[in-house]
Amino acid sequence: NIFNSEIVIFTGGGIGTLNEFSLAYHECKIIGILGQSGGITRKIESLVDGLAYRTSAKLFYANTPAELLDLTIAEREKGLDESIYHYE
Repeated sequence: NIFNSEIVIFTGGGIGTLNEFSLAYHECKIIGILGQSGGITRKIESLVDGLAYRTSAKLFYANTPAELLDLTIAEREKGLDESIYHYE
């Protein structure tokens, strides 16, 4: 599902969530992290900050689902406006 998604939202989670995050990060997705949801999401920001490997993934952090959706959808729409996404 990660490969076919334009926006990926993470809440809580464990090692499986971390694996999915690493795929989304590697695939340069728009990524939303719901704060205060526990699990691995508490560590993602510090993990990314410590990486030597950078991608063009766009990461957004928010403490409410509504705010997180607004941020990630706005980024996707921005990309559509700038013709970043190409569909055949």
